[in-house]
Amino acid sequence: MAFGVMIVALLVGGKLGLESVLEAPLPRRLALTPTRAAFQSKFLAQYHMGFNSVLADLLWIQFLQAHEHEPLQSGKVSWEFVQLDAVTTLDRRFERAFQFGAILLSVLRQDKLGARLILERWVKSRPDEWRPNYLYGYHLYFELGEFEVASKYILRAAGMEGAPYWLSSLGVRLLGESGAYLQALRVTMDLLAATRDTRAIERLERRVRSLNFELQKTSWEKSLRLYRLQEKREPRDLSDLAALNAIQARELSALVHSDRSGEGASPLLQERFEFHYDTRTKEIEPTRTLAELKLDRVGIYRPKGMNND
Repeated sequence: MAFGVMIVALLVGGKLGLESVLEAPLPRRLALTPTRAAFQSKFLAQYHMGFNSVLADLLWIQFLQAHEHEPLQSGKVSWEFVQLDAVTTLDRRFERAFQFGAILLSVLRQDKLGARLILERWVKSRPDEWRPNYLYGYHLYFELGEFEVASKYILRAAGMEGAPYWLSSLGVRLLGESGAYLQALRVTMDLLAATRDTRAIERLERRVRSLNFELQKTSWEKSLRLYRLQEKREPRDLSDLAALNAIQARELSALVHSDRSGEGASPLLQERFEFHYDTRTKEIEPTRTLAELKLDRVGIYRPKGMNND
């Protein structure tokens, strides 16, 4: 009992902190390999002395209070992954850690590998539940560009009991850009709704605005392709595409707002960006640059030749 209490005290985050229970300290800012990061999880799993759920809760609190916000500059895994790996090793039923933690790794820390490993573990623990399969498929598709494998998980999730109706629509649209941006927007909005940290909120709001911009741009681009098919010519300007784009915009809006009335991120989605048809390039272009709009480029890893919507 005393040994268990001592371990708990170490994990609360006092002078020693989590790294003190390791054989060799791991600096917080050090990028790690998954093998080295997993060492501390195995250590805690062997010596939790019956306090596995308690330790998982304490590690989760520490994770929420002390996680970094800057993107990971290495292809390895972050210290935040080390903590989440320990939490989900100690308690495989800690769904909040799997869902929220993996999204935070991917979106805020840009730890793509760490998020993948956490989501893989969740799918293995809950293979018959829609949410683990959906989030894992989303991560593979939007963040890693593994489209074929991703489609399997998202379409599987869409057919599972309890899956929301909008997921089937996104699954059908999976290989189109607007479907991928919609998924990314939903995931980001979920993380934003659960976040209270000011710096994290600022970054997530910028990502929501950036995804909203991309959705509006792809809507105009699809309208342009439909116009060419129907009219067999190029438009004179954007007004020629207005009727077609109104249909696209209503469809996208229905999917975005289907079950999200009253959520904090919704005002961000009311912003409308201005575009024009460039007669020289024959493309849809924004009237202002991303830098002027204070947006990020949030493109999808898409092989050459893959069709859009």
